[in-house]
Amino acid sequence: MAQYYCECDHRMWNGMAPNDIEWWVYLNGAWKDIINTGSMHSTDIPSADYDVWRCPECERAYAFPYNDNDTRDCNKVVKYYVLYSHAELKNFQYDFVSEDKSMVCECGNKLSEDQEDVRLVVYSDREWEDKVNLGDIDSAKIPPPSLDLWCCSKCERAYVFEGDELIKYYVLHGLDELTSG
Repeated sequence: MAQYYCECDHRMWNGMAPNDIEWWVYLNGAWKDIINTGSMHSTDIPSADYDVWRCPECERAYAFPYNDNDTRDCNKVVKYYVLYSHAELKNFQYDFVSEDKSMVCECGNKLSEDQEDVRLVVYSDREWEDKVNLGDIDSAKIPPPSLDLWCCSKCERAYVFEGDELIKYYVLHGLDELTSG
């Protein structure tokens, strides 16, 4: 169990399982390796690349890395994102209708789903419990997460989709802005 104080002063705590705080974030390449493993016990799934905590009050997101021994360093935020309004997007475009999904980030960078680690695999802690943490599983049959996350490789803006609809837009902020934690 760990706790972390958001910039809005909300105390986040992961003591309940499942909880509404944690997101399990895998780089797309790492997730492909997992689903190609075959039969396994869900506890044998490697740790996520990032354990992201999302504040339920202001929706800021904090990314914590996993160490070599599969434990999260609760005191080491490596990325810090702030939720922004869709109305602020001026250059962003996406095409999820054609066979090859693609988008143009607000910074102008062109992204496509063939690019390595542009699309991230993200399960909320509740979703992980319901869809993945089920004992013996066939990894190829793990249901996809309900949300689709694209992250720009240039500016690291993050776009969250539900189906083909953009529902959230996050901007990476500097760690020097953090005053709590």
